[in-house]
Amino acid sequence: MPNRKLINELKKLLRQRGHVTKQQREYAKIEEEAITQMYVITKPSEEKRFSHLRTLKSYIGDHALKMIVERNKNIQTVQ
Repeated sequence: MPNRKLINELKKLLRQRGHVTKQQREYAKIEEEAITQMYVITKPSEEKRFSHLRTLKSYIGDHALKMIVERNKNIQTVQ
């Protein structure tokens, strides 16, 4: 169940917004479509991923990779 305070605040904001005409809604919809066509956002499922670009370094970063290598060196020197 949503918080009652939050619902009241949202109602208040909607009232402050005022009346929106049909033309304003249509203009906003067309503007939104134009922006999405200009700046295409690819979904992760549609994104092409090349296996030769996927490395451990790219996944966890330089610092974490250095820490792992140091830890392995320390473990090997102890044994």
